[in-house]
Amino acid sequence: MTDPALPRTALRGRSCEPDVRRRARTDDFGRVPHDLRISVAVGLTERPERLGPFVKALAAQRLAGGSSPFDDDAAEVLVALDEDLDVSAAELATLATVHPWLRIVPVRLGGAADRAGRARQLAADAACTRLLAAGDPAGLVVPLDLDDRLEPDALARCLAETEAGADAVRWGPEGGTLYLVGSAASAAGSAVTARAYAWVGGLDLDTSPAALADAVDAAGGLVAQHVDGAPVEAQPLPLGSAPSGPAARPPRMPARPAALAR
Repeated sequence: MTDPALPRTALRGRSCEPDVRRRARTDDFGRVPHDLRISVAVGLTERPERLGPFVKALAAQRLAGGSSPFDDDAAEVLVALDEDLDVSAAELATLATVHPWLRIVPVRLGGAADRAGRARQLAADAACTRLLAAGDPAGLVVPLDLDDRLEPDALARCLAETEAGADAVRWGPEGGTLYLVGSAASAAGSAVTARAYAWVGGLDLDTSPAALADAVDAAGGLVAQHVDGAPVEAQPLPLGSAPSGPAARPPRMPARPAALAR
């Protein structure tokens, strides 16, 4: 586990956290779990039939030993639902009952030019501020698309990287993959700490989640990359550095650092 006394890399530039907090709808997604470590963020603006398979796939996430990261309120999934989308309220209620870590909130997107981008931004902003409210700035904001299918240990491996000091984890065509073979998703993606997300200002409406890691890298943060489905060495590498081998540590849910315990 990362020594909680070790400071993280100082990020360059001006913090954009006030902008993120102004946009965020932290409380709309319900009570903030005390032990929240991971908040997955998605927008739902079209093809609502994708939500069920997406949630089912995420439910397969496992830590070393076989436990789920969604147990004990350690992880959640925030869905910003376009209120104008024709979707069955009964089906959504059933999903939320079966998966209590799923939090679906209707949002008014109005005349937003990029409705999908705005919905994803609303969910990711809330993910960030909820992690900060839980007292875990090193917790992970994970923006995903509803077509994404992650390897069963992907979230655990991302947590292991941030536990070792990374501010972000990057994957995709150029940085390795955490996607399942045959997944419909092909774009790059990233997961970032709440601290780093707030610092760089979060997601823009017209940028992909992978751009978050680029922004963190530009601010001087440490960005770990995944190559061929395996994480790089325990010390996260700045974006563009050559990895020298797989990590030896097992995927697991890190305990909340003592300095953050409440």
